[in-house]
Amino acid sequence: MGFVKMKFLLSLVFCSGLYSTCMPPIPMPEIYDNYYDCIHSGYVESVEKMEEIGSKEVNRSKTFIKFYCQPVKKGETT
Repeated sequence: MGFVKMKFLLSLVFCSGLYSTCMPPIPMPEIYDNYYDCIHSGYVESVEKMEEIGSKEVNRSKTFIKFYCQPVKKGETT
């Protein structure tokens, strides 16, 4: 029985603190070879998305972004 190396899929979840709601998770296109690279990219992507949204909208809707990395097996997609 061999070791199956897991890869990871990053998903972002955009939320509004003003409305206490979150959108469905959005899977990112890249598959990561390890958990560290995936979770690190979650922080980077979150900052980039917040900058794209802009301070006016973030302040208005109290936007925040959650993210997670889920393991995927070779050939598996979500």
